[in-house]
Amino acid sequence: MLNITGMDHLNINTNNLEKTKSFYKNLFGFKVFEEGDNSGHPYAIIGKENTVYLCVYEDPNFKFKKEDFSHLGFHIDNFEDVTQALKENNIPIDLDWDYKYSKSIYITDPSGYEIELSERFGGDIQKDLA
Repeated sequence: MLNITGMDHLNINTNNLEKTKSFYKNLFGFKVFEEGDNSGHPYAIIGKENTVYLCVYEDPNFKFKKEDFSHLGFHIDNFEDVTQALKENNIPIDLDWDYKYSKSIYITDPSGYEIELSERFGGDIQKDLA
């Protein structure tokens, strides 16, 4: 059995790499760790060091299909600041949800990916496992 210690990265596509990098930089403070071109597709590896990375590939013909992908989920340790940060960045809240032990807010990135911002890691599911 392999011992997983965390998720390393996700690869996602976008039709506008610059707009996507700006969205994640302004809202989450993501940095660009690498940029390049892979067979005619510009890409960037963005994220927060040793926490989360997205490898974003640009394809001008990319059209997001909701039925192919549910959402990205990020735990936010300053959840009380989420609403204000979204207002400052002109990002609408798609859904504001109260779970059993946690709250989540759902937004959409420039490419159409839904993002869940969670108050507690894993929705605090561990409380039900105890």
